[in-house]
Amino acid sequence: MRVLQKYVSAHPILQSFSIEGDGRWENGSVMERCPNISALLARIHAPIQSVRLMRLHPRSHVLPHRDKSLSLEHGEVRLHIPITGDEGVDFFVSDQRVPMAKGEVWYINADQEHQVVNQSEHPRINLVIDCKVSPWLRKQIAESHEMSQMTLCQ
Repeated sequence: MRVLQKYVSAHPILQSFSIEGDGRWENGSVMERCPNISALLARIHAPIQSVRLMRLHPRSHVLPHRDKSLSLEHGEVRLHIPITGDEGVDFFVSDQRVPMAKGEVWYINADQEHQVVNQSEHPRINLVIDCKVSPWLRKQIAESHEMSQMTLCQ
């Protein structure tokens, strides 16, 4: 997806998250095959740090954890867009269930403890975008209107 330039040829694990803050980012080769994702990213008026598709296998979970300083208050946010999944997937932030539906855009405060449980028979795949906070993004999160209108498919 979108990776730090020096990790373009590295193992995919090194490409999957923001290891360093201020580097040169570029699209990985897979982005050429994802025009809808590219179009969605073009609608986000904030410096994008990383973009990845994250899969959670059926009957598996992500243990409770925190991503230190990844919140609106600290200037970098994580957006989740569910691509696949069903009602058997539960996403919790600070013990509160976040009812993510396919195609919606969700900001989560990843600095708070969060976890995911996939009790279904199907994988859950989310498009996950980490980006710096901009005035536009801050406004979208506050209003929660235009962000909910962003979809991957028309």
